Amino acid sequence: MRVPFVALLTVALFAAHVSRANACDDPRLSDAAAALLLGSTAPSESILVDATRRAGSNAVALLMVRADSGSESLAALRDASTSRDGAFSVCGEAEAEGTVVRIVGREGAQLRATITDAGLVVDVELRTEGQRATLEARSSDGTTFRRVIDRRSLRVPLPNGFRAPFVAQVVADGPNGPLPIASLGYGSMPTTTPIEESIDGHIARLRRFAEVSELRSNGILARVAVAHAEAVCREGRATHVVDDVDPVERVRRAGLEARTIGEVVARATDVAAAIEGLDRSPSHRNALEDDGFTDVGTGTVTVDGHTCVVVILAAWPRFAGR
Repeated sequence: MRVPFVALLTVALFAAHVSRANACDDPRLSDAAAALLLGSTAPSESILVDATRRAGSNAVALLMVRADSGSESLAALRDASTSRDGAFSVCGEAEAEGTVVRIVGREGAQLRATITDAGLVVDVELRTEGQRATLEARSSDGTTFRRVIDRRSLRVPLPNGFRAPFVAQVVADGPNGPLPIASLGYGSMPTTTPIEESIDGHIARLRRFAEVSELRSNGILARVAVAHAEAVCREGRATHVVDDVDPVERVRRAGLEARTIGEVVARATDVAAAIEGLDRSPSHRNALEDDGFTDVGTGTVTVDGHTCVVVILAAWPRFAGR
């Protein structure tokens, strides 16, 4: 059974004035933090992502804190990232006049896109030997490309007709399911207007634009999605596995079986930010536009200022009892 599910942790913003732990030293994230230090307000997700990309960082799952230099929240943010992302955790900071901006994220690979005589290529360098991963790319016209990364260092030629601008992303297999570990934007992607719609409406619009079949709304899948959205908010992280139960098992326990189960997870400041993050991720967009799915159930839950969105997709689900 093919199970395409990918978790996305979009930007969460914290502020506190409460001593400072050891400094973060990732040079690219530190440059991004310096660029954002002069801002008087917490940046939107798109501003934070753009700042890190301009600084040359491929980090994803970005979190930022602006605080007094003696704030305990600085250490707490880094500790939370280290606990969440382990060896893939990266951290950078900048300080001026007693104020510190710290950015943490997940970066398990380095990506670089170049134009050669043969066309566009993406160089992938995985941080961990033997890591199971795939490269997923999506151009602004909706063209997609996917390639398994079967060695630590690999040059991947993009197919003829695949044009810039595009976004490339490395997705790795982890203990809690597949998750993005690096991302690269090449060229200026079209700017989008603020999204003011439900996740259901957004999925329907994406699929119309992609000219794929409309999904049937499935009440059982929706109940499973809402329950998992509550668990994601409770856990405080975007994950597919809670208490050792993955999406396929959750659907099975609800009484359904299907040819294929897919799941998309996002945690953000609100629904619009979650949708924006999903749109930026090739793997998530590809799952939402996959014409192999027939049914969908969505769940949106807000707890303590964070919105958790779960989309469960299925191909020809049938009731099989509990």
